[in-house]
Amino acid sequence: LEYKLLSESDAVIVLSRTYRDFLRAKYPALSEEKFLIYPNIPVLQEFEKYTPYNDNYEFMKEGFWMVYFGVIGKRRGIMDVLKALRRVSNPDIHLLLVGPVDRHDKEEFSAELEYFIQSKQVVYYPWKDISELPSMLYYAHLALSPLVKNPQHESGVANKVFQYMLLCKALLVSDCQPQVDIIEECKCGLYFRANDVDDLAEKIIWAFKNQEKLAEMGTRGRRAVLEKYNSDFQYQPILNFYNNIAFHGQ
Repeated sequence: LEYKLLSESDAVIVLSRTYRDFLRAKYPALSEEKFLIYPNIPVLQEFEKYTPYNDNYEFMKEGFWMVYFGVIGKRRGIMDVLKALRRVSNPDIHLLLVGPVDRHDKEEFSAELEYFIQSKQVVYYPWKDISELPSMLYYAHLALSPLVKNPQHESGVANKVFQYMLLCKALLVSDCQPQVDIIEECKCGLYFRANDVDDLAEKIIWAFKNQEKLAEMGTRGRRAVLEKYNSDFQYQPILNFYNNIAFHGQ
């Protein structure tokens, strides 16, 4: 059924080059020209409306802060981040977590979080509007997308990754291939082996010791979004395709 639908379509729009290549390997009869790639990129004009800074996060002026914004749970790799933070055992390294917790993981997350709340190493907010993201990241050093490998996470890059980049923050991501492709292309962060807490801890320690390099990575990431990974740039091939259908029947 999947092949029938894909082969009969005029075009197939996917989130990443990785997923396009996966489908072409699965169905060799599908031509590359059939595929259009549209990542989860930001609309620049939307972020221009957000206040770049408010004083709600001034507690982050002290220490080294990592930020994760989004749904929290095992499948998102957050439990591995908390375990890695324990192994790093450095009171100067902190984590800001923002987002709702997956229902099945609430009990385990609450138990793990209690240790860090008492030590004031982790600050957790169940929800914040995305308009607060520039303020959350203002003093942050590192932005996280530690996704566990699964078919969904191998199909594309989460929108938060491009948002982090636009806001000039270095990335620390798991090695889901679409994320690795962004890191390697844009030289905008680090990646670790998914589910490998020791490797994640090592990358956090490296980042803490190389904060000047993180600033350079953040600058490169922002440039990549402004020049390429934004809706104004990425819309064009999609619009061209729609216009050909609408005006020329091709």
